[in-house]
Amino acid sequence: MRNGKGRKQRVVAVNLELRKELSDWLQIRPKASSDYLFIGQKGEPIHSRVVQRLMERYGELAGLENITPHTLRHTFARGLLDCGASPFEVAKLMGHSSLDSTMRYVQPSEDDLQKVVERLGEAG
Repeated sequence: MRNGKGRKQRVVAVNLELRKELSDWLQIRPKASSDYLFIGQKGEPIHSRVVQRLMERYGELAGLENITPHTLRHTFARGLLDCGASPFEVAKLMGHSSLDSTMRYVQPSEDDLQKVVERLGEAG
């Protein structure tokens, strides 16, 4: 467990498939004195800027623009809501102490609003 933004400790919930992948990774990860999940060539924790650059590179290869760790947080929050999670569950999983913080991540798009209006028409 590491301290995140605001020096808060985070416990990250992950699904069974990811737990399996992480377990497999830890079996082949080079040995290091660091307990960080991802390490550099010298066995030291990688810096957040390295993660940003990797995301940019792989985003471009996938034909995606403006992929950052922050956009992935937004995507994660939105995906949780789209799968039926409540805003309270999303806030907890995001590590937010205030629902107001979460609501900034999950503002409905124009497409979301249009779908809601369409569902209203179908219910009538």
